[in-house]
Amino acid sequence: MKKDALTASWTMLWWLLLATSGLVMASPSPESIRIDVLTPGDNRAGLAFQQQIDIKQQNFQQSIRVLDTLPAGTPEASTYRILLILGDQQLQALQAWPDDYHLTIAVHVDPMLFTEKRQQLPSPDAPVTALFSGAPMERQWRLAQLVLPAARHWIIPFHELHHAQLSQALQLAGDTMELHSLSWGASQHDAIKALQPMLDRSDAILAFNQLGAITPDTIRSILLSAYRQGKPVIGMDAAYVRAGVLAAADTSVDQYTLETEQIIRTWLEDGSVTEARYPTTFSVHINQRVAKSLNLVLPDEATLTRTLMQQESPPTGRAHETLE
Repeated sequence: MKKDALTASWTMLWWLLLATSGLVMASPSPESIRIDVLTPGDNRAGLAFQQQIDIKQQNFQQSIRVLDTLPAGTPEASTYRILLILGDQQLQALQAWPDDYHLTIAVHVDPMLFTEKRQQLPSPDAPVTALFSGAPMERQWRLAQLVLPAARHWIIPFHELHHAQLSQALQLAGDTMELHSLSWGASQHDAIKALQPMLDRSDAILAFNQLGAITPDTIRSILLSAYRQGKPVIGMDAAYVRAGVLAAADTSVDQYTLETEQIIRTWLEDGSVTEARYPTTFSVHINQRVAKSLNLVLPDEATLTRTLMQQESPPTGRAHETLE
């Protein structure tokens, strides 16, 4: 599982969908809308897709620019300016929030990073929002209980820098679960050594993307240790399911695209900015080979997805004034 390859694939699919999403149907007129998108400068897929976007501009008369740095100069006064920041790399590199955009959306970004960056805004009412990467902890817990309803003893790996997020994860479990937290710091060897006796008295591992422990570098060690003892791993995203995680709830590229489009449409219609949040649309992914190897009979992905969606309440938003 190559991170660069995943990023390139994600960006290319994103731009295909965004360029054809039909935002021009919203008011005001498309000629007055400009969308700037910050993507990593070394992302060849994003840059190569500039030609495709140019073709779409001719059809839609809509200005969409793929950039690796913010543009200089004074923008047109009559243009509705929207900035999309795609991914953690560009958000992390942002030295200061630009003040010449009417709406800024950070897409597929870490919630901790966004919260940290948002504190640098000159005003708490600035029209800035985000769609976070991954799934909220509540959704991951519910999925774990649906997939393994009899499991009561769980291992929760976490990075040593994420103690606050660990407390939240433990609180969500309630009193019916026995949890064993595994600190994953600088020494992977020590973490694996500590994992072995935990597996003897646990049913499964629940890997929250918010806790920073599961990365492409650590997943192999965790999966090998868990499956040697017949213990499943649940959590993270679809890419990790393909790598050997049993189940995860994940939001696809087209789902991110549609939710981003809805945020823009809402702002164009009434000037309100949706509160930063996780995507509300998602799909459950199951690794059936892993399930078979563990002698598990699971509900199908569509059933699990519908059940999780029925359990979630509608999202709430917070309105902000638009810039004049």
